[in-house]
Amino acid sequence: MGASLRLKEEATFTHELRWVLEAMKQVAFSEHKRLEQQPTTHEALVEDLRGCFQLLASAGVVSSLVRSSSPVTAAICFTSDAGFIGDLNVRVIREGMAAAGTGPLHVIGEQGRRVCLEQGFAAASYYPHVTNFETLEELRPLWDSLAPRYLDGTIGRVSLAYPKHLSLTRQEVVADPLLPYEGPTLDMAQRHPMRTFVLETPLAVTERALTAWWIRAALARAAWHARLSELAARANHLESAVDELVKQTQVLNLRYFHVLHEEMDKAIREVYASQQIGGAN
Repeated sequence: MGASLRLKEEATFTHELRWVLEAMKQVAFSEHKRLEQQPTTHEALVEDLRGCFQLLASAGVVSSLVRSSSPVTAAICFTSDAGFIGDLNVRVIREGMAAAGTGPLHVIGEQGRRVCLEQGFAAASYYPHVTNFETLEELRPLWDSLAPRYLDGTIGRVSLAYPKHLSLTRQEVVADPLLPYEGPTLDMAQRHPMRTFVLETPLAVTERALTAWWIRAALARAAWHARLSELAARANHLESAVDELVKQTQVLNLRYFHVLHEEMDKAIREVYASQQIGGAN
């Protein structure tokens, strides 16, 4: 096979690959726009539950929801199932490992599992990618196992590492502390003049319910952010890849025409030389 033919085939392959990546980019853009207009309904629940923790902390209730009982920290990492998103998954795992230290690591998504295995960290617990942001049925084993371990003191802190979606061009990897509550408190004298806090439901029952709801609501919000960040990162990554393929195609086309002209010139010279030799004989 001649050099020009090889270059032509390479240029054709690069051109076709460019259009495949272009189609994938458009799908990511479209899905991102659709999902951005349908935020998770758990956002309001997150705020309501945060208010419950805030009230417990402000009233001085001795509860594991607002006080850490163990130095062990568990971290949850939200990653994707598919690639083409740059180093986003690696950054999430790195942030989760830093938050957990020597504590247990819970990884959601196949790419996070791959990153952990590549880095020789095989002790993590792995969970499948979320397909429904409302039910989160795939993650039920996670909060069903994590909540009791936090309440019995086996785990003292829980952090959630995920890519927070800020815009189409900006995703920030964060590690939010979930438990115990460490946010601002209320001025009980100003907000509640009677200065009396009554907890009708037994504290243990309240803690069990709030812990499971809180982890689930936080996971739902993180899943929404993680999916949006994944789509945005993929669209941007593919756009860069398409631009690079356009440049490569241009270079290959120039090389192809240069080599083709050389081969044609060589063929013409050989034909001319053969005619001259034949005429001399």
